[in-house]
Amino acid sequence: MSSSSIALRLLNAPPISQVSGALAPKSAVAEKVAEPKYAQAFRAHYANVYKYVLNTFQMSFDTASKMGEAMRAVSDTVARARPQALSQFDSVDARQLAALGADGAIEVPGFELDRAAFDELAGRFVPQFYKGQPAFDEAWAAGKVTIQQASDVPEFNLGHKSFMLFKGDDMFGGAGWGKPFNQALYDKVTSTGVEQAFGGVLGAEWYVTWPSARAAPT
Repeated sequence: MSSSSIALRLLNAPPISQVSGALAPKSAVAEKVAEPKYAQAFRAHYANVYKYVLNTFQMSFDTASKMGEAMRAVSDTVARARPQALSQFDSVDARQLAALGADGAIEVPGFELDRAAFDELAGRFVPQFYKGQPAFDEAWAAGKVTIQQASDVPEFNLGHKSFMLFKGDDMFGGAGWGKPFNQALYDKVTSTGVEQAFGGVLGAEWYVTWPSARAAPT
């Protein structure tokens, strides 16, 4: 099984002075309201991730704008949120959060970019992420790699969850993990001679397939 993602960790978030204007609160009213320190840290962290992606990976202005708007919306949602007791979360998530030392958390909402932005991002990231995987390079060169959005294959239950961790009123870090996906279906597809991978970056969650080296040639 193969998956890749850019981990969005909240530990050691950059100072609020580094917040990009693109991710600052959009409305004049929001700017006048003092945000909790954890919201400021998250906004600064997200801005830092955004700048890293823009500086590291080439993308169109349209896609960069869509990503910035989506990340701003997530930051605004986090700014309005308050830590919830672990009893408010799924029991599996609550156990993992408690094991990390948290007694409260905020679940960070995900976002999904539109198809055009997804195609651009996946087209850039997928060949980098899976280069060297069994039979991938040959399949990519032959145009036999299929890339789908995770939402196109809901039967796999792909995706991940991200949380801000709290002890009392103090945020001390962040964590995230994949959703419990459909392992039985994954194994069934693998048995047909198909390699699979899933992962994503900032609003683009994908499911990738290509012919296995074990598959009979067509």
